[in-house]
Amino acid sequence: MRHDQRSLFDSATIEAPLARTTDANTSKDAASVAQKVASSQRERMLAVFQRFEQTYNEAARECVVQFGQFERDSYRKRGSQLKAAGLIKAVGERTCQVSGSRATVFEAVQ
Repeated sequence: MRHDQRSLFDSATIEAPLARTTDANTSKDAASVAQKVASSQRERMLAVFQRFEQTYNEAARECVVQFGQFERDSYRKRGSQLKAAGLIKAVGERTCQVSGSRATVFEAVQ
């Protein structure tokens, strides 16, 4: 994707502004970077969910393996954002291979 193109993850339904209009320019710059990072993480998580059904933790672990760059928890929190945006859906429950606890399994919406 070109830098001047918007992705489906730039939608206001997924993220709210991270800086107020009254914030210093440095805060606005940092918020802009944070939004781009979050968008990238959501794109990567969605790509993983498109391959097979898994829990948030399993998808996050796969992102770390495939893409690195961020900690697992940074990716994991993007799962709920994908769900809220209607890009993934719950399809069942099972024991998570990462946490060992019972967890919801998700897949990408076709």
